[in-house]
Amino acid sequence: MTLERIGQELRSLGMTPGKMYYAYTSTALRITTRQTDDLYHVTKKLYPEVGRCYSATWKSVERGLRHAVDVVWETAPERLSAMIGCQLKKKPTPSEFLAILTTYLLMQEAAEASGTSAPL
Repeated sequence: MTLERIGQELRSLGMTPGKMYYAYTSTALRITTRQTDDLYHVTKKLYPEVGRCYSATWKSVERGLRHAVDVVWETAPERLSAMIGCQLKKKPTPSEFLAILTTYLLMQEAAEASGTSAPL
């Protein structure tokens, strides 16, 4: 998954490039689209791995991802719901948010590779 493609989706959700929450989210998605198992070990493996990229603690990464969820929930909750194909009734957790975006990005990539259209 390219950073350009990830960036397109993050911007469509109302996230602002140049902010640390954007960088953390982008890096986390680059990792999880390559290694989906990391979604099962978010605090033990993914957050520390992202933190090493920015000389940050895993807690800073988690806080940044919580902020990313807040931004998206305030600016584009309908777009996030459309990505999973159902109405979200409550704001997702950071790990749910990453799972939604990872799944969506991988579905889009698979659809593009096969020449079919994916949802949204």
